[in-house]
Amino acid sequence: MEKRKEKQQPITAKIKHQSNTPFTYRDTSYEEEEINGFLEHLDFSDCTFKNISFTGTLEHVGFIHCVFDHCDLSNCNIADTSFHHNQLSQCKLVGTDFAGSSIQDVKFTSCQMKYSNFSYATLDHVSFQSCDLEEASFQEIKWKQWTIENSNLTRAEIYHTRLTGLDFRTNQIAGIRTTKDDLVGVTLTIDQALEILPLFGINVE
Repeated sequence: MEKRKEKQQPITAKIKHQSNTPFTYRDTSYEEEEINGFLEHLDFSDCTFKNISFTGTLEHVGFIHCVFDHCDLSNCNIADTSFHHNQLSQCKLVGTDFAGSSIQDVKFTSCQMKYSNFSYATLDHVSFQSCDLEEASFQEIKWKQWTIENSNLTRAEIYHTRLTGLDFRTNQIAGIRTTKDDLVGVTLTIDQALEILPLFGINVE
C-alpha cells in the first residue's frame, strides 16, 4: 500500500521556529496555507504543496522531488534557490524572480509565468508545457536539454543565450526581443521567421 503523506500543522509556524537553523522538511504534504516572510537555508524533500500561496523571499532554499499543484508564487524572490526534480502544474508565477537559480529536471505545466525572470539561471532538463511566458526574461542563462512547447513567448526577452537546437514552432513569439546570434540554430515556422525579420531591419511586404 502506498504510504500516505501526513498533513502537517501550518508551515509558517514551523519555519518561524527554525528560522535561524538550517533544516530539512521531508515527505510532507501542505494544503490551503500561506507561506510568507523571509525564509532562508531550508530544504524541502519529497513534499507536496497544493493551493499554497508563497509571498516574500526564499533565499538559499532547496526544493527536491517536490510537487506544486495550483500554487501561487507570484512576485516571490526565489533568486539563488535550487529546484531539482520538481513538477509545477497550473501554478501562478507572475513576476517570480528565479535569477541565478539552479533548475534541474523540472517540468512546468500550464503555469502563468508572465514577467518571470530566469536571468543568469542554470536550466538542465527543464520543460515548459502550455505556459504563459509573456514578457519573461531569459538573459545569460546556461542551459542543457531545455524545451518550450505550446507556450506564449510574446515580447519575451532572450539575450546572450544561444538557442541552438530549440524548436519554437508550437509557441507564440510575436514581439520577442532577442538577437540574430541568439537565434542561430533555432527551428521556426515560416510565419514565425517573418515575424522576427524586423528585428534585423528587414521588412517584408
